[in-house]
Amino acid sequence: MAKSKPLQIPSLTEASSEYSAIINRLRELEARRAEIEREIHKVQRGRIPAGMIDHASRGRGERAAALLGDVLGADAPSFEVQPSAADIAEHLDKLRIEFADVDAAIAILKAKQSPAHTEASRLVCEIVRPGYEAAIRRTALALAPALAAHREMLRITGELSDGDVRWVSHLAQPTSLRRALGEPWDRDTAADRFIQEAIASGFVTDKEIEEASNG
Repeated sequence: MAKSKPLQIPSLTEASSEYSAIINRLRELEARRAEIEREIHKVQRGRIPAGMIDHASRGRGERAAALLGDVLGADAPSFEVQPSAADIAEHLDKLRIEFADVDAAIAILKAKQSPAHTEASRLVCEIVRPGYEAAIRRTALALAPALAAHREMLRITGELSDGDVRWVSHLAQPTSLRRALGEPWDRDTAADRFIQEAIASGFVTDKEIEEASNG
């Protein structure tokens, strides 16, 4: 029989386009928020971004040159005007407004993230449900004959002991099976409980377990 391929588990973002969109936008917004925060710190430390200087220079620099045009004519110099305190304050205000907007958008998405995560998890579970339930069924059907074989082994060794046969030094004694499948007197092992839970949940029937045990 060909070996079945392992069940492929989809990611949350693969299962839900809504959750994927929220996660992707959150990453974008969080990156932008960090970028704005760095720029605010630069401005506050006096490291004015070049883009801001260019913007301030174009207007005031050209106007200053125009004031000299009738005196210097074509020789009027092209120069750069440093931004004033008012320019810096205006730029900081714009950055802070954008930061607040981005922060608010992140908070809105964060509020939607948890229910979207829950729904995406449900979708993933629905996708894997058939394979998962089939695995439970296979486990129960595999445990049933294992328990039956184990109890037959215990019956044999028990009767050997009852007959005063010194079998321990002659027959293998897989004690680990006793820990896994129970002692001779156990009738409510973890394996038994698992099988009963599988039956109660409808993954397998009593008849199938009986047939597997006798097979």
